[in-house]
Parts: sequence; structure tokens; C-alpha cells
Amino acid sequence: MKSLSLMCLLFVLGGVNAYAQTQADSSATHEATQWKLHEYTYSLSGFPVPKDIRRKPFSAETIYTNSSDKGDVAITCLREKLYLSVETKPINFEEFVVNHLTSQRAKVRAVTLRIDGDKKSRNRWTYIPEHKVLLAQKRSDKVKVYNAAISGKAVTLEIGNGKAFKLNLLKPNSTFANFGANCGLGRNKA
Repeated sequence: MKSLSLMCLLFVLGGVNAYAQTQADSSATHEATQWKLHEYTYSLSGFPVPKDIRRKPFSAETIYTNSSDKGDVAITCLREKLYLSVETKPINFEEFVVNHLTSQRAKVRAVTLRIDGDKKSRNRWTYIPEHKVLLAQKRSDKVKVYNAAISGKAVTLEIGNGKAFKLNLLKPNSTFANFGANCGLGRNKA
């Protein structure tokens, strides 16, 4: 099950696409004043996917920021799990999120998470070199960033070699507030 979760993480946030197919028929992107929402349906196929979920459609939603500077954030709710990706260099982050850009290369990096300057954690994150994107592995890091966005606190990530940068966590809007009901988040949580 852990390998399936990692496979889903890599697919949704820029990883291996060999086992996944995006079904564009129910995809929709909505413009927002600050946070943007991307809703889509996908299915999994291939050898490592359990037979009971192969080709079964799953709904997912991602909220994200897209600025001209590094530090944009995407938070995804997928199969009742939360995923977090962060750009480390200025890229077209909207293209990364909406088109589910993929790569077969990934590295592990030690990342220190600071909120308002205070060290909150130092954990392993997955780094996708082709897209210059970090993917949080620990749920606690994902929740800390989400909660910092709600409270308006500054979040800084420091990659193992000391390169630190601030995340572009915009003020929550209605798109942010309505996000994540299937993950127990937002105003519509169960």
C-alpha cells in the first residue's frame, strides 16, 4: 500500500506517469483572485496497481499559487490524502499543475521547514530535478504549510545545502476555504 501511495504522489505532483492516465473529460480549471483551483479525474493502470482499483476513476482537486518567482505551492487532495508540492525555481507552475507534467527522475533531499523563523521540522522531501519541484513526504509537513497559509504565517524551506526560500502562501480566499472536503479540510469538511 505504501508503494501505491508513493506512486499516486509521484503521478499527481509530477512523477512517473507510466501507471496513470488523466481523463480530461471532467477536468476543469477555475481562475481565482489568489489561490487557483484545478479539479480533475484520473485512473491508475499497470502492474503495481491492485486489481480492485485499476482503471477506476478517482476525483482530485488541487489549489495552487502561480507567480513569477520561486516558492509557488500546490496542495492536492487525492483519495482522502493530502499532497504538497513546492517549486524551487521560477517555472510556469500552472502548467506543471494543470498538465500533470511528469518525470522519471526523482531524488531525496533533506528539507528544513521554518514557520515565522522557527524551525518546525527537518524531513526528507522528494525532489523532481526536471521540473525543479519538491514534494513533501510527511503528512505533518503538509499540514503545517496548510495551517500556516490559513494563519498568514511566513514559511521558509531550506534545502540540505543551505539554500533557503520563502513560500508564496497567499491570503486564503473562497477557493482555498472550499478546498479539501474529502481530506477533512476547509469549510465543507465532513
